[in-house]
Amino acid sequence: MQVDSQIWYCLEICGEKERREIFISLLDEEISGITENNDNSLIYFKKNYEDSISKKLNESSHITNWNWSIVEEENWNKSCEDFFKPIIISNKVQIIPKWYPEDNNYMNIIINPALAFGTGHHETTFLMIEEIIKKDLMNKTVIDIGTGSGILSILAKKMNAKSVYAIDNDLLTNNNFYENLELNTISDIDFEIKDCFDLGAIEFDYIFANINFNVLKKLIPMIKKNGTTLIISGVLLSDKSNVVNTLEESGKEIKNISRKKEWICITAEI
Repeated sequence: MQVDSQIWYCLEICGEKERREIFISLLDEEISGITENNDNSLIYFKKNYEDSISKKLNESSHITNWNWSIVEEENWNKSCEDFFKPIIISNKVQIIPKWYPEDNNYMNIIINPALAFGTGHHETTFLMIEEIIKKDLMNKTVIDIGTGSGILSILAKKMNAKSVYAIDNDLLTNNNFYENLELNTISDIDFEIKDCFDLGAIEFDYIFANINFNVLKKLIPMIKKNGTTLIISGVLLSDKSNVVNTLEESGKEIKNISRKKEWICITAEI
């Protein structure tokens, strides 16, 4: 199913990166995508939240300089080539845009960098991939919750997972997800637009969840299958103890916690 392109509402915030990330964490449920630069963050929304978010900005001590604008999706696509650079992770995986040549020294993941669905540049995606490539996914079942552009699902298939089930609750991920599968000559990933709380029993060998903190707190207790490995990110360092407590209280054993700047990734097992 093809979803029409659209207009995005863009909030530019300036200042120290740590302060920007703290403020961004307060907007997780509204945000559709983020582009991070050295001096600013560009935050994209599907709806016009200017009044409500400007109120939060005025009340915040973290951000003092911001600007709103409107961006058309086609303009994003045209300008993307100017700034998207390949991302190399652990000297094993390379995420490249579709116009960039593959390098056989790496496992290549080819994407069309869409406005709102993940390009691999964010610290949480980087951390997730670092953890995933340490695992043996051969003949394992995987669910990728909040898949977005499908990067983690594609990685799992390239690591010979038996099956991959990807879900996202945003209808607009549809086009980009399937385009990225085609770019990587992958056709056997099951994908649905679905809320993770509608899943019922979550019975997979591996669960990837690069999603926001509030969703994780509700999702973690739903995972009960023995032998499951859970790899989660989307968590700020300041929320670490809260997530760790949620994992431990629901019977998960923490195996590893990694950090990149102000973000963490946690691997746990049942």
